[in-house]
Amino acid sequence: MSKNKTPIQNENKIKLQQYLFKHKTATKTQLAEAIDVSTVTVNTLVKELVSEKCFIEGEHVQQKMGRPAALFHFNYDQHHSLDILMLEENKKLHIVANITNLAGLTIEHRRFAFSPITIDGLRNIVAEMLSYSKIITSINLSFPGKIVDDIVVSSWGDEFNGWSFKQAFSIITALPIHIENDANLATIGYCLKQQLPLKDVVVGVYYPEQSRPGICVFSRKTLLLSQNGLAGEGKYLPHIINEPFHQEIDAEIKQLLEIICIYNVVVAPQHFVIYKPALAENTFNKLISQHDMLKKQPNKPKFHLADDFVAHTFIGLQWLATKDTIYA
Repeated sequence: MSKNKTPIQNENKIKLQQYLFKHKTATKTQLAEAIDVSTVTVNTLVKELVSEKCFIEGEHVQQKMGRPAALFHFNYDQHHSLDILMLEENKKLHIVANITNLAGLTIEHRRFAFSPITIDGLRNIVAEMLSYSKIITSINLSFPGKIVDDIVVSSWGDEFNGWSFKQAFSIITALPIHIENDANLATIGYCLKQQLPLKDVVVGVYYPEQSRPGICVFSRKTLLLSQNGLAGEGKYLPHIINEPFHQEIDAEIKQLLEIICIYNVVVAPQHFVIYKPALAENTFNKLISQHDMLKKQPNKPKFHLADDFVAHTFIGLQWLATKDTIYA
């Protein structure tokens, strides 16, 4: 943003970027009407945005009145992000990595077996992915665990405990690195995909194959993390903390219903989003409708049994990449 511009000019420029980001294409007349400024002002700002490769001048279209006018397109490829998902499959960890543009379209996709699990191995994967695009502006990581003060304190099989991702990646890049728990990102991605009202409170519960449940509380575009990010550590709940690590599906479903009952009172959300691959939707709905404790509780949330953890997590990673930008 130019230092010679007034705050109002800068504000108008941001409004133009946000408008075209959302609407994809517009004429100068439409842009002027959208942000309520003069055509002269729009001419100046659009010229700047074209020179900065934020807008692309395209074909001319005939207007209802007057001469044909140029259509301007938002350039969703002015920046890319590197989005990384650590995914558990068949008791092993894999890395799924996408280079994504501002529209959420995948520019490059790679999948890696993450074995052995070493910080050097992860750094090599990141370095390879960075080589596929010269306009990556951030690295966004979905992580199965918790991080406090940049140090992993809880993780999948305790494999990452003590790691510092930011320190490891700083050896190969100065790009900003955003890291968030996978259960949180999957829940957020589901909310965005299904267009759940932003004002609603949502509790997400994710059961990985080889780990304890992760729990997310999300409302008004904000995650409830609490002290040291411990708000979603399901393994410390009273009915889980002393239970064996591996359990039969019936025992896990019983655990899940108890989690729902606890959060339905403590948080009283409008929605529960559940990721439990082995649980059929008709079975789940029957369990919910017949549960004596839920019948007695006054809060009556909507229940969503989600079925695409990977896709929803990548949507969550895009949220993570843009949440502190003008395009949030």
